Amino acid sequence: MEGANVYVTAMESTQESYLKSIGAKCLPFEPSNWLPKIQGRMDVVIDNTCFDSYDSSWKALNPNGVLVCTGMTSLYSVLDQEGELYGCDAFGDVTVKIQAMWAETKAKYMMSRTVFHDMYASMQSDPKVYQQDLKYLCFMLE
Repeated sequence: MEGANVYVTAMESTQESYLKSIGAKCLPFEPSNWLPKIQGRMDVVIDNTCFDSYDSSWKALNPNGVLVCTGMTSLYSVLDQEGELYGCDAFGDVTVKIQAMWAETKAKYMMSRTVFHDMYASMQSDPKVYQQDLKYLCFMLE
Protein backbone atom coordinates (compact mmCIF):
# COMPACT_ATOMS: atom_id res chain seq x y z
CA MET A 1 0.00 0.00 0.00
CA GLU A 2 2.12 2.77 -1.37
CA GLY A 3 2.41 5.80 0.88
CA ALA A 4 0.52 4.18 3.75
CA ASN A 5 1.88 3.56 7.22
CA VAL A 6 1.10 -0.11 7.75
CA TYR A 7 1.02 -1.58 11.25
CA VAL A 8 0.64 -5.32 11.86
CA THR A 9 0.66 -7.88 14.63
CA ALA A 10 2.19 -11.31 14.23
CA MET A 11 2.54 -14.27 16.59
CA GLU A 12 5.74 -15.70 15.12
CA SER A 13 9.10 -14.04 14.60
CA THR A 14 9.34 -15.42 11.05
CA GLN A 15 6.08 -13.65 10.17
CA GLU A 16 7.32 -10.49 11.84
CA SER A 17 10.62 -10.60 9.92
CA TYR A 18 8.81 -10.91 6.61
CA LEU A 19 6.34 -8.14 7.42
CA LYS A 20 9.19 -5.82 8.43
CA SER A 21 11.00 -6.65 5.17
CA ILE A 22 8.06 -5.31 3.16
CA GLY A 23 7.86 -2.10 5.19
CA ALA A 24 5.26 -2.86 7.84
CA LYS A 25 5.69 -1.68 11.41
CA CYS A 26 5.16 -4.58 13.82
CA LEU A 27 3.19 -4.13 17.01
CA PRO A 28 3.04 -6.56 19.95
CA PHE A 29 0.48 -9.33 19.42
CA GLU A 30 -1.72 -8.66 22.45
CA PRO A 31 -3.99 -5.59 22.13
CA SER A 32 -3.23 -4.38 25.67
CA ASN A 33 0.35 -3.82 24.50
CA TRP A 34 -0.45 -1.81 21.37
CA LEU A 35 -3.88 -0.22 21.74
CA PRO A 36 -2.79 2.57 24.13
CA LYS A 37 -0.22 3.70 21.51
CA ILE A 38 -2.59 3.89 18.53
CA GLN A 39 -6.10 4.23 19.97
CA GLY A 40 -8.14 6.61 17.84
CA ARG A 41 -5.40 7.10 15.20
CA MET A 42 -5.99 4.52 12.44
CA ASP A 43 -7.67 5.30 9.11
CA VAL A 44 -8.25 1.64 8.20
CA VAL A 45 -7.94 -1.52 10.27
CA ILE A 46 -8.22 -4.97 8.69
CA ASP A 47 -8.89 -7.60 11.34
CA ASN A 48 -8.87 -11.28 10.40
CA THR A 49 -8.40 -12.68 13.89
CA CYS A 50 -11.38 -11.49 15.97
CA PHE A 51 -9.04 -11.57 18.96
CA ASP A 52 -11.52 -9.77 21.20
CA SER A 53 -14.67 -9.67 19.07
CA TYR A 54 -13.08 -6.84 17.06
CA ASP A 55 -13.18 -4.42 20.05
CA SER A 56 -9.51 -3.38 20.06
CA SER A 57 -9.45 -2.94 16.28
CA TRP A 58 -12.55 -0.74 16.43
CA LYS A 59 -11.07 1.34 19.25
CA ALA A 60 -7.94 1.92 17.13
CA LEU A 61 -9.99 3.80 14.49
CA ASN A 62 -9.96 7.56 14.21
CA PRO A 63 -13.40 9.26 13.98
CA ASN A 64 -13.52 8.72 10.20
CA GLY A 65 -11.74 5.35 10.15
CA VAL A 66 -13.13 2.10 8.77
CA LEU A 67 -12.83 -1.38 10.26
CA VAL A 68 -12.79 -4.30 7.81
CA CYS A 69 -13.51 -7.64 9.50
CA THR A 70 -12.42 -10.54 7.32
CA GLY A 71 -12.33 -13.53 9.60
CA MET A 72 -12.14 -15.10 13.02
CA THR A 73 -8.90 -17.09 13.16
CA SER A 74 -8.67 -16.69 16.94
CA LEU A 75 -11.58 -19.09 17.23
CA TYR A 76 -8.95 -21.78 16.82
CA SER A 77 -7.72 -21.79 20.45
CA VAL A 78 -4.82 -19.36 20.68
CA LEU A 79 -2.53 -19.71 23.71
CA ASP A 80 -0.80 -16.83 25.47
CA GLN A 81 2.78 -17.00 26.77
CA GLU A 82 1.63 -18.75 29.96
CA GLY A 83 -0.29 -21.38 27.98
CA GLU A 84 -3.72 -19.96 28.86
CA LEU A 85 -6.50 -19.74 26.25
CA TYR A 86 -7.52 -16.26 25.14
CA GLY A 87 -9.42 -14.62 22.31
CA CYS A 88 -12.86 -15.67 21.12
CA ASP A 89 -12.26 -19.30 22.13
CA ALA A 90 -11.29 -18.62 25.76
CA PHE A 91 -14.28 -20.60 27.05
CA GLY A 92 -13.75 -23.72 24.93
CA ASP A 93 -15.57 -25.40 22.07
CA VAL A 94 -19.01 -25.07 23.68
CA THR A 95 -19.19 -21.37 23.01
CA VAL A 96 -17.23 -21.02 19.77
CA LYS A 97 -20.34 -20.71 17.60
CA ILE A 98 -21.96 -18.27 20.03
CA GLN A 99 -18.77 -16.18 20.14
CA ALA A 100 -18.61 -16.16 16.33
CA MET A 101 -22.26 -15.15 15.99
CA TRP A 102 -21.80 -12.39 18.59
CA ALA A 103 -18.69 -11.01 16.87
CA GLU A 104 -20.37 -11.08 13.47
CA THR A 105 -23.53 -9.42 14.82
CA LYS A 106 -21.48 -6.68 16.48
CA ALA A 107 -19.45 -6.06 13.33
CA LYS A 108 -22.48 -6.01 11.02
CA TYR A 109 -25.07 -4.17 13.10
CA MET A 110 -23.58 -2.51 16.17
CA MET A 111 -20.20 -1.06 15.21
CA SER A 112 -20.41 1.98 12.99
CA ARG A 113 -17.94 2.33 10.10
CA THR A 114 -17.44 -1.44 9.96
CA VAL A 115 -17.55 -3.86 7.04
CA PHE A 116 -17.80 -7.62 7.65
CA HIS A 117 -16.82 -10.31 5.17
CA ASP A 118 -16.27 -13.87 6.37
CA MET A 119 -13.51 -15.17 4.11
CA TYR A 120 -13.86 -18.74 5.37
CA ALA A 121 -17.59 -18.82 4.60
CA SER A 122 -16.84 -17.28 1.20
CA MET A 123 -14.26 -19.97 0.47
CA GLN A 124 -16.72 -22.70 1.47
CA SER A 125 -19.64 -21.37 -0.55
CA ASP A 126 -17.82 -20.44 -3.78
CA PRO A 127 -14.12 -21.37 -3.96
CA LYS A 128 -13.63 -19.88 -7.44
CA VAL A 129 -14.91 -16.45 -6.42
CA TYR A 130 -12.83 -16.65 -3.23
CA GLN A 131 -9.71 -17.48 -5.26
CA GLN A 132 -10.36 -14.58 -7.63
CA ASP A 133 -10.95 -12.15 -4.74
CA LEU A 134 -7.78 -13.30 -2.97
CA LYS A 135 -5.68 -12.87 -6.13
CA TYR A 136 -7.09 -9.36 -6.58
CA LEU A 137 -6.33 -8.46 -2.96
CA CYS A 138 -2.74 -9.69 -3.34
CA PHE A 139 -2.41 -7.70 -6.56
CA MET A 140 -3.59 -4.52 -4.79
CA LEU A 141 -1.06 -5.04 -1.98
CA GLU A 142 1.94 -5.42 -4.31
